[in-house]
Amino acid sequence: MTNKILTNFIFGFVASILMLSGVVFAQGFQDAINSLKDIGVFQFYLPFIIAFGIFYALLDKTKIFGEQKALNVLVAAGIAGFILVQTPVGILFSEFLTRFIGGTLTIILTFMVVIILVVMFKNAGIIGTEGQPLISAENAGWILGISALLAVGVFLASGGTSIFPGIQISANQLFGTGGPINSGALTMIILIGGTALLIFLASRGDGRGDEGTTQGQATPRR
Repeated sequence: MTNKILTNFIFGFVASILMLSGVVFAQGFQDAINSLKDIGVFQFYLPFIIAFGIFYALLDKTKIFGEQKALNVLVAAGIAGFILVQTPVGILFSEFLTRFIGGTLTIILTFMVVIILVVMFKNAGIIGTEGQPLISAENAGWILGISALLAVGVFLASGGTSIFPGIQISANQLFGTGGPINSGALTMIILIGGTALLIFLASRGDGRGDEGTTQGQATPRR
C-alpha cells in the first residue's frame, strides 16, 4: 500500500514538472517570437531574404551578367533592399507574404486531402476506371485553369494589389460585402465548387482504357 502511494506521488510529481516545463517552454517560445517581431525579423529580414533569393535565382538562371556570382549577389541584395524601403511596400510587403503564403498553404492542403480521398476511392473501385491516370491530357487544362483562378483569388484576398501604387482592387470590391452572400461565403462556394469539379475531372472515366485494351488484345485463332 505504501509503495503504491509512493509510486502515485512520484508519478504525479514528475507529471507536474513536465507540465510546468511545457508551460515555461511555451511561454519562452512565445516571448522569443515576440522579441523577433519587435526587432523586425518578420517585418524586414524574412521578406528581404525571400526577395533576395528570388532575384538571385533569376539572375543566376538567366546569366544576365554571365558567371559573375558576386555581381549577382550585389544586384539581388540592392533590389531586395529597395523593395523593403519603398514607401508603398515596406511593412505591407511582409503582411502580404504572410497572408499569401497562408492562403496558398491552405489551398495546397485542401488539394492534398482531395487527392488522397480520390486515390482511396479509386483504389477501392468506387470511382474512376482502372488503369486510367488521375490527371489526363484532357482534364489537365481544366485543372490548370482552376489553379490559376484560385491563385488569383488568394492574391487578391491577401491584399496583393496594394503593393502596386495606383491599383486599388480588393476581394471586397470584386465580390462585395453586402447582401446575403459575403466575400467569405462566396470564396467558400468557389473553393467547394472548384474542388468538386476537380474530383469529377480526376475521377471521370472516358472508357478509352477499356477500348484500348480490347483493341490491343489479339484475336484468338479458331
